[in-house]
Amino acid sequence: RVIEAEVIRLIDDAGALRGEWAVKSGAAVLTMFDKAARPRFRAQVGIYPSVTLIDEQGVERIELFDAPDETVMRFRDSKDVSRLYAQLSSDASLSLARPNGTTGVLLSISNQGVARLITSDSEGKPLWNSPQEQPRNDK
Repeated sequence: RVIEAEVIRLIDDAGALRGEWAVKSGAAVLTMFDKAARPRFRAQVGIYPSVTLIDEQGVERIELFDAPDETVMRFRDSKDVSRLYAQLSSDASLSLARPNGTTGVLLSISNQGVARLITSDSEGKPLWNSPQEQPRNDK
């Protein structure tokens, strides 16, 4: 049997919305709701696939997405400020931010194996930058 629909809703025994599978703006979206009908989890495939965890206040706290040239994981605090950002593209990087959103530490490793560490002050101005390392060619 085949069931076709633009929206499929999952309700609990009290009739509260607990899940929804729909096509929105061309993207297939699965949203799960808590007992208070607040969205808490979303997985979607549109331009690129993504998964998002949402807190009780509606802030998207954790986001994972896979674009054609990069994979990203982002963690936000309760005030919706991005605090931890991990990216994998041709390079791999990890950025830690202060509560005001400025980057405090940036760690990266290039595709050629060159590692960098940069620390910044509360305004985002660099305090320390690791020496430029040349990749080793150990054979």
